[in-house]
Amino acid sequence: MDFKKYLFYNIKVYMLVILSGSLLFGCTSYNISGKNFSTMDGALGYQKIMYKEQIEAVKSSQYFGGSIFINVPSDSLLTQPPFVTGDPDPALRNYFLTLYKQDFKAVKKAIEKSNMFDSVKVGQVDSSLNYSTKYGYRYLAVSKGDGSWIIHDLFLGVNRVARFPKNFSSRIHLLESIIREFGTIKNAEQLLSEYIPSNETFSFDEATGKGTLSVDGQGIQTRYWMLKKIADLTGAKKLHSGANKHLPEQLFTVLDEQIQDGLFTIKFDTNVASYY
Repeated sequence: MDFKKYLFYNIKVYMLVILSGSLLFGCTSYNISGKNFSTMDGALGYQKIMYKEQIEAVKSSQYFGGSIFINVPSDSLLTQPPFVTGDPDPALRNYFLTLYKQDFKAVKKAIEKSNMFDSVKVGQVDSSLNYSTKYGYRYLAVSKGDGSWIIHDLFLGVNRVARFPKNFSSRIHLLESIIREFGTIKNAEQLLSEYIPSNETFSFDEATGKGTLSVDGQGIQTRYWMLKKIADLTGAKKLHSGANKHLPEQLFTVLDEQIQDGLFTIKFDTNVASYY
């Protein structure tokens, strides 16, 4: 696929996020997508409404399976160049952090709605590569800080660099194209066949829709098997658009994950919340 055609979107990007607004230091006006607001709350509220509408327009994509981890730059990086310009005061730094993190949340919801992966996580970690490898994420999205993003397939050991367009549906389409290029479906089945579980413990409260699954191990094969197992055991499946079989696609959310003394535990919730 030719990614060069997307390079004319010369605007600031972070993770899979395009910041569609700007703010001038020293002014009381906050501009997002051509609209001016006199307060931070007004601008942030409009951003949420705007993203809610875009998320609702996202359609189901090709199902690939596996998990994607989107690493958020640290708070200190998000409040200095290239993410902001000038020297913002503490109140303005807080505004930018809220602005970016609302974007991260919206991107997570948009990717979940696309049904490409079994789980999507946005987080801040010191070493995104080490974290993603340990906890079994197949895909990793990392900001280069210059408006471009690296999408890694950690199972295949390959990556692609691309800029993402402003519209959520267009971003999802480009991400789908990148993942498809990795040749994921065939290899995803290999992941499932290569893992043999041991020391499995499962609990699920039907009243709350929450539960945990623990199993010995770590890494991509272990996580892939665990997510499939959660979908099987909770009935968190739905018919994928255009598919002839049931696939486990984001009818549960991973709440927490930890590895202690060799035991990998995932806490999950089958009550999938909306963005807004």
